Amino acid sequence: MKIVMERLIKVKIVLYKTTNCSRCAGLKKRLEALKIDYEERNIETDSNAMADMLMLGQWTMPVLTRDGKLVDIEELKKQKNISRLQDNVK
Repeated sequence: MKIVMERLIKVKIVLYKTTNCSRCAGLKKRLEALKIDYEERNIETDSNAMADMLMLGQWTMPVLTRDGKLVDIEELKKQKNISRLQDNVK
């Protein structure tokens, strides 16, 4: 029962990006193709998003977070498990 309840809790995925970033566009396209719900935040137009990146110590885009924690995008690609990004059970 506990595992079932945990899966009902929505995981928050945030994609931080810039306007003309081809890598950002590619990741966005992949997330959408896999029907992964995410929030998109542009650091060029959203000062709060820029502040988040400074707090996380990130300087290059794209940046992906899962429940406020950094997701290693390159490692995710290697493992080919990006579709499990929304899974709440680790």
